[in-house]
Amino acid sequence: MHYAEQALLGALLLEPHRLDTIGRLAPDHFGNHAHNALFTAIRTVSSPDPKQHVKDTAWLGAVLAKARHEAPGLTASYLHTLIQSCARPQRATAYAGMIRADPARRTLRELADRLCQTATDTTLPDPAVAVLAQADALGGYLNELTPLFTPHPGSCRAPLHHRRPRPRPEKKPSTRSGCCSPPPPPTPTK
Repeated sequence: MHYAEQALLGALLLEPHRLDTIGRLAPDHFGNHAHNALFTAIRTVSSPDPKQHVKDTAWLGAVLAKARHEAPGLTASYLHTLIQSCARPQRATAYAGMIRADPARRTLRELADRLCQTATDTTLPDPAVAVLAQADALGGYLNELTPLFTPHPGSCRAPLHHRRPRPRPEKKPSTRSGCCSPPPPPTPTK
């Protein structure tokens, strides 16, 4: 996500008016502390007039000064690097979407790991209850995420608790032997 963060910040430094187009994005969505501080500064320092911003770097200096309170290592050179890393400022909304999705992915991975650990823990007094509680936590989080992300073709569009289970086709006996199927019956010998 580091590159998406750089591209978004570069886009906002080039064209600060794009801040209104990126949707709901919080500073804590950023994985890099300096990027977090810079995004906070971009949001708090009043946006410049677009015509004046092209000619003058005063707004960039104000943003840098504000961000340095939280991230003293930030330099004007790094702001230039951020601007150079954004090839197309008009894609700021897409960069913001990538940044917004990363914490959701981390939380999903954490909840799934907890579910796996709970499912394999043989020391639990009531493992079924513990596994179901973890599964409910994972399902609840997925339901929270559903309205935040636009579905795409092939994705599950309804929240999990509203989905009807699809009927499963009957399993036909396998003629192959493998790790998951029982071995074929022995053939009689003469």
